[in-house]
Amino acid sequence: MHISLPPIRACIFDLDGLLVNTEDLYIQAENRVLARYGRPPVPWPLRAQTIGRPLPAAIAAIHAWADLPHIAPEVLQREFEAERAPQRAKCAPMPGALALLDALNGSGSALGPRVYVALATNTTAQKLTAKIAHNAANRAMLALIPPAHRILSNPSARWRRKPAPDLYLAALDAINASLPAGEPAVRPAECLAFEDSVLGVEAGRRAGMRVVWVPPPELAAELGAEQEAVVLAGRTGAAKTMGLVGCGEQEEPGEVDDGWGERLGTLDEFEFGKYGIARVVLG
Repeated sequence: MHISLPPIRACIFDLDGLLVNTEDLYIQAENRVLARYGRPPVPWPLRAQTIGRPLPAAIAAIHAWADLPHIAPEVLQREFEAERAPQRAKCAPMPGALALLDALNGSGSALGPRVYVALATNTTAQKLTAKIAHNAANRAMLALIPPAHRILSNPSARWRRKPAPDLYLAALDAINASLPAGEPAVRPAECLAFEDSVLGVEAGRRAGMRVVWVPPPELAAELGAEQEAVVLAGRTGAAKTMGLVGCGEQEEPGEVDDGWGERLGTLDEFEFGKYGIARVVLG
């Protein structure tokens, strides 16, 4: 990593597919619906284009691929949601998620600054409750993120969806609002955004933050090594493709190979020292 980068003081996490395995469960649920219509599982070249996108847009792409003219997209969406809903109660932490959050909450010593954590997700409060209510590990993991630092989907707040930076910037604002008196505000360059989706990585980069990308292995394989650097810079063009308005000069993504992002296989692989984070081991 570039030597001029400051130590990380805040880690902001996506939820689905990053902290909990809902994305895997959703994919299985959608493929079960398609099987009822005699259609094969959604191939990863198509799945790669739909992860993180608004559900109606993702459904439209899958509906067109599946060639279901006798089934309206709205009907398919309702069937997908009916199959997905029970899966929320079955989700569990992704590998390394609980341990990483626990370690970050124990950070901060003479060797490095305290690291604050937050959540930035498009999920709603109702769906979040469904995802944690039946799993003690999920509840323990969420308890490590202060309620004031949990930025959820809230139509009244008028936050734009990822790849816009709004959710990450709101999470940073929440962290800064809770800092002890006299502690300087956390700057975006001192934040690390953790994401599993391409759109989420772009959101983090547009917020001026560094990123850790932990994609599904199938997605990483589909995009390939050449595209990885483009993803980590937030320069896949997702915002333009989605017709996202308002992404101006202050919300520019990064540059390819600028050292502000890395890809991990799982959260277990995170290197604390690489980001200037002092990991306190209690024994």
